[in-house]
Amino acid sequence: MTQAQLISTWQRWFAEPAVSPAIDRFLRLLTRTPYRWGQQPDGRIRADLEGTQICVITGAVRHWAGVSFSIGDWVRAADVLGLTYKEAGLIVEAADEVRPAAPGTVVLRQRLLDATRIGIRSAKPAVQDPVDRALGELLREPDTTRGALVLQ
Repeated sequence: MTQAQLISTWQRWFAEPAVSPAIDRFLRLLTRTPYRWGQQPDGRIRADLEGTQICVITGAVRHWAGVSFSIGDWVRAADVLGLTYKEAGLIVEAADEVRPAAPGTVVLRQRLLDATRIGIRSAKPAVQDPVDRALGELLREPDTTRGALVLQ
């Protein structure tokens, strides 16, 4: 296997799938919710509403549709927003910071943190996995000013 084939295989296995239009709409709705979102010690994204914890999906439904669901009823809540079971599952997994992170949830988690304004408040420097950093250096655009080698 050549280096280019190895990189191509690596990308197919670990590349983030495209976010669906329904998830994009959900994230736009989430940015406009009035709740004070925060991260619990276990990493879950939650808001406290009059002593009750709400997740991102139940919070969005409560604000936009005026319907209350418990955290565990996120499937029915997601249906109100037009999200499929798969889309809702990705959102919940990303919001609950399941370890190890599945493909499709890393970028979505950051988008959830940004939509809930947590990412903006915490602004911690990102700790990058050494393997990811090495792959990123391999895939970085070549520096043509120094005659860099181009992978084929």
